[in-house]
Amino acid sequence: VSFDGADYIVEPRKCMGYMDRYWGKSFPYDWFHISSASLTSIISGRVLQNSFFSIQGVFENKLAFMGSFEGSDIIFPATLNKRQYSCVWDCIQTPESSEPDDNKLHWSVSINNKLWVLDIDVYCRLKDLSTRVLELPEGNRKVLRVLQGATGTGEIKLFKKNRNTLEQIEYANITKTVCEFGQEEDGEI
Repeated sequence: VSFDGADYIVEPRKCMGYMDRYWGKSFPYDWFHISSASLTSIISGRVLQNSFFSIQGVFENKLAFMGSFEGSDIIFPATLNKRQYSCVWDCIQTPESSEPDDNKLHWSVSINNKLWVLDIDVYCRLKDLSTRVLELPEGNRKVLRVLQGATGTGEIKLFKKNRNTLEQIEYANITKTVCEFGQEEDGEI
């Protein structure tokens, strides 16, 4: 990678990834994002190579999900009809700890359709989060404040529906998780 005339060597295994955003003429009312490619199976104890997931939104009260779990690709685009999948999510602060460095935010997501059930819980310490203020170039002082970090840890559970039963496909620890939550504001930065 070349930056400001200097060349750098990038090791993919040590990278947190690259993100770019084109928001268009308006921000989403709420911004919710979780992603990771660092998954370790609790079932087998193996690192899940070629596995990842990304959730983002909020698009018309839905989140979009894309993931791959060792060859099982799962996609829930936000453009799907509400009857095709349901989604529940939240980002809340956990009860305050006596140690200020241990205070955390909890991102939780549950998505399901006729074939899949997916549950994700990620925690990130408040001290590891930063605030980013984004403003649309079109003006009108449209501002999105995003609380973000890349040190989230948690778990992801993937189930496949088989008639009236659930078959657990994967249960994994996730680390180095990018976690973002923001809301649009009008007015001053």
